[in-house]
Amino acid sequence: MTKIIKLTIVFLLTVFSSPLTAADKPFYYHKVIEIIVATKVGGGYDTDARLLAPQLQKELPGSTVIVRNVPGGGHIVGANRVWAAPPNGLTIGVANIPGLIAAQIREEKGIQFDLRKFTWLGRLYTRHRFLIARKNAGFDSIEALMKSDMEFKIGCAGVGDGPYNTGYLTAEALGLKKVRLIPNYGGNEEIYGIMRKEIEGVIGGLESWSELIEQGIAVPILCYDTKRYGILPQIPTLTELVKTPKGKAIAAYISGESELSRAIFAPPGLPKEITAVLRQALMRAATSRELQNMVTKMKREPFDPLPGDKVASMVTNALSLPPEVAKFLREVGKER
Repeated sequence: MTKIIKLTIVFLLTVFSSPLTAADKPFYYHKVIEIIVATKVGGGYDTDARLLAPQLQKELPGSTVIVRNVPGGGHIVGANRVWAAPPNGLTIGVANIPGLIAAQIREEKGIQFDLRKFTWLGRLYTRHRFLIARKNAGFDSIEALMKSDMEFKIGCAGVGDGPYNTGYLTAEALGLKKVRLIPNYGGNEEIYGIMRKEIEGVIGGLESWSELIEQGIAVPILCYDTKRYGILPQIPTLTELVKTPKGKAIAAYISGESELSRAIFAPPGLPKEITAVLRQALMRAATSRELQNMVTKMKREPFDPLPGDKVASMVTNALSLPPEVAKFLREVGKER
């Protein structure tokens, strides 16, 4: 009996102390996972990716998660990089999805992807977007801008990106004749552009602008939510200012964009088991206490993740725009 017990113990020790076989190891074990950010270093997308990376690495033990910036083409270059990557779970992306939706509707040159076919892993949070003005330019309210005959230059990463579309659509909806979108202000360049007085406005979330707003250098003048934002109830929404059917259609489209601005995606054809692992890891990372504390400390939007299957449905719906809105987007996508 004693001999049998000894043999059993030796067997169990051998089994459980043996290194994992290739078949036992998860796909990410001792592998590098790249988060492709479709902007330059700095700015909201880059910051969110760098906040997420260490938490995602903890949820995928044995992996190394890094951030790689692939800017260009109004986020198209970065999205193309993810599209072309092998569907092995080692490449994921974050980009301006509303801008890419508009670009696909316009069938812009350079697009190699179909947003419907990406593997959608989830969404980090709903982004509350604002038109933010340089205060000393004389635009301290949307009413001042609507009455002004001065040129109002808005910085953006490139022709056709989210802020570019939103800027010209806002002008169309409110009848603003002097609005002009200026490319090559992606990432931190838009902040420098405001500081150097090269541009009068930007479109984005408050998280990147809280310091300049507190210093009185920049001021939010228009909210793109359907309702006024809780902590800034004095800022009107585009929805409440528009009067025409065309304006209302544009406002509805823009307000719906916020739901998708921080979606995370992977190449098409990702195996179901890998998709499930990444979706679960992303949800756990985005809801972790450590990440939420960091986000709060940095005064960024709180993460309220949405599952990948819901994001996939939202993307499909967004690409099925009413003809009138699709026509607006095609018209506004032409460089001016």
